[in-house]
Amino acid sequence: MDYFNMQAFKPAQGQTSALPPALILLYQLSGLLTSATGPALSILAFSLFQMALFSASICRLLSSPGVMPGLPFTTRLALAIAISISSYPIYFAIDRGNFALIVCALLNFAIGAHLRGRRWDAAILIGLAAALRITPLVFAAIYLNRRDFRYFLAAAITAMLSCAIAMPAVALLLDGYTLNHWLDGFGGHDFMYTTWTHGLGWSSSLYNFVRFARYLIGIPLDAILESAYLAEKIYSLFALLLIMLIVWRIRTADDDITSFALLAWAFVALPHVTGDYYLATLIGPMVLLATRQKPDLIALGLLVLLLVPKDYFYYYVMPHRIFDFPVQDFLEYHRLLSSGYKPSSIQSLIVNPLLLLWLLPRIAR
Repeated sequence: MDYFNMQAFKPAQGQTSALPPALILLYQLSGLLTSATGPALSILAFSLFQMALFSASICRLLSSPGVMPGLPFTTRLALAIAISISSYPIYFAIDRGNFALIVCALLNFAIGAHLRGRRWDAAILIGLAAALRITPLVFAAIYLNRRDFRYFLAAAITAMLSCAIAMPAVALLLDGYTLNHWLDGFGGHDFMYTTWTHGLGWSSSLYNFVRFARYLIGIPLDAILESAYLAEKIYSLFALLLIMLIVWRIRTADDDITSFALLAWAFVALPHVTGDYYLATLIGPMVLLATRQKPDLIALGLLVLLLVPKDYFYYYVMPHRIFDFPVQDFLEYHRLLSSGYKPSSIQSLIVNPLLLLWLLPRIAR
């Protein structure tokens, strides 16, 4: 659905957080591909391209210095493909036709370049990922120290220049598209998927705890908006504090792999909404951690659980009918989930954030 929605996008619709390079490379080029080949072949080609690019990025990571030395290329490639085709976020991205795997692959290539000492290349790749979706810029936080601050600037400038270069072409192709259109679209996207309910059921953000609590403490559905903005501001302060703690831990970390794993965790867990396809961002850094002589088996187990699909298990049991106790607020919340755009269970909203909370200290220790 995302793939074909991109092709039909008009500025007046709003509700997109995609930046100008994404609007050009993905929205317009995907439309040309569909026109040339038809919808079925177009989505097949796009899906295979994303899967191949992500697998190639994992294969590249496995050839980083000190990671599985002496492992043949064919074995690395087979392992990368096996990881890709057995992971729920990969299939979710394919199912949606979302370009998330391109972002994740760029970040994996950036990590690989950094581990090879090619810091400028890594910074530029992070900037290119951020030019498609702004939040990957958090990976540039690995350069937030006096010696490497220039690389942080390189990532930020790459993202801004990419957007500036793409903007005239977007304006030409999309009926006078401007920065204000993007700001309005970003605001509409934020309202729909953060303030309102459309982000429920396929997001693993820690903000799900806030959503869950706001419904269960008895806030009626018609009063949700009155409390939403305050909840978002309070959570934003919490996320900012946690980012600062992660950056402090990065400055004291013994190795860059741990640092990238922490940043991947922040990228997935801290935004108000993070589509489950971005769980794929955790795969590369966690696979690198697994290549150590004494890998953290608990952390790997948590990663496996995060990569297991949970959106397809629904609960329709009404315990109040058996035990005769009032659960009106819970039922309101349950009804919202079971009748929304993307029905899901409380399990999918709560389990992944809990797993992420458990995973953080395992990475940071």
